[in-house]
Amino acid sequence: MGRLLILAPFVCEHSVGEGHSAFQIVTRLARHHDLTLLTYSLRADPPAREHLPDVRVVEWLDLPLVGRFPRINSQLTPGYLPFFLRARSWLRSNLRRERFDLVHQIAPLALRYPCPAVGLGVPFVVGPLGGSLGAPTVLRTTDRHEPWFRRLRSLDSLRFRFDPWLRATYTRARMLIAVAPYVRDILAQLDLPPVRFLSEAGVERSFARPPRAPGPPRLLFVGRVIWTKGVMYAIRALAQLNDCNVTLDVVGSGEHLEACRTEAQSLGLEGRVRFHGQLPRSDVDHFYRQADLFVFPSFREPSGKAVLEAMSHGLPVLAVNHGGPAAVVDAASGRLVDPAPSDEFTRRLASEIEGLLHDPARLAQLGRGAQEHVESEYTWDRKVDWLCRLYRELS
Repeated sequence: MGRLLILAPFVCEHSVGEGHSAFQIVTRLARHHDLTLLTYSLRADPPAREHLPDVRVVEWLDLPLVGRFPRINSQLTPGYLPFFLRARSWLRSNLRRERFDLVHQIAPLALRYPCPAVGLGVPFVVGPLGGSLGAPTVLRTTDRHEPWFRRLRSLDSLRFRFDPWLRATYTRARMLIAVAPYVRDILAQLDLPPVRFLSEAGVERSFARPPRAPGPPRLLFVGRVIWTKGVMYAIRALAQLNDCNVTLDVVGSGEHLEACRTEAQSLGLEGRVRFHGQLPRSDVDHFYRQADLFVFPSFREPSGKAVLEAMSHGLPVLAVNHGGPAAVVDAASGRLVDPAPSDEFTRRLASEIEGLLHDPARLAQLGRGAQEHVESEYTWDRKVDWLCRLYRELS
């Protein structure tokens, strides 16, 4: 394929979220294609063109004040509407005098954003797509613990039915790329083009695992400490283990952190559950290297970047059989726990942890399998090779 146009609002080398993923993909695609990028940057960040010298970058500034409210911005993305209008205007003007073989919108991840290329006579691909994921029915009452703005995802299903721009995005695309099969299920009401699967998250490489240090078994959770990440259930599962020496390190911050601290204290686990807050990348890597098992009981997880990071360090994963992690963790790299009502869910977590920790040989085998799984499918180079093959297929 010759000329490729990428749509990716917010591309940033130093971001830890979608902006970083977009940067990794764009820099590698530029090695293979004549690439133009339409994007916007946050006012507090350096322009994307400074970090993408080999890419033709067309860039706009985000709305004023958006950067001051990162959590609400991540849910609502108020800057997308002006980006959509500017990108569509640019496309209308430039498609009259230059030709692109394909337009690929690689961000935002969420399903609620129409593509500016709809109806302009150029073939387009959208994805990776994720989100709009509900909690499992048996755990759905936990939504009451969430801030109001996270509940706005419940409006997405109405837009899939009645928003003509969004419907056209998903029905007129040459192909959709989804992070996991649940995305196809959410959009099943639409007449979809072919759907392929590729996580939006990735890793640079895998890491050699150091010899295990002496001491009690160590469990690890890394991520935002909000209710749906399931940290509370991990703490309760720890209290049910027969081995009273097992510890749990919780790396991350969030609005549910104090409730988790209180729960650990009420269960007499103050010395066994250690809360470290948000840490620099190098410190997080240290915890990955020292842990025995990555426990990630998030029950509404659209993708699961932390799961891939843990696996890249040769760490076996215990996750929930729902959403993104269910598509990443296989039988050779970890275990998946089926959702269940709260008490049963806790017992299932405790049972899996107990079984894995009591079989060190199996635990080590799963760690090797996790690392091999990441190396074969989830490094950025592997993911961009996959995209290049897809582009050739569509040309």
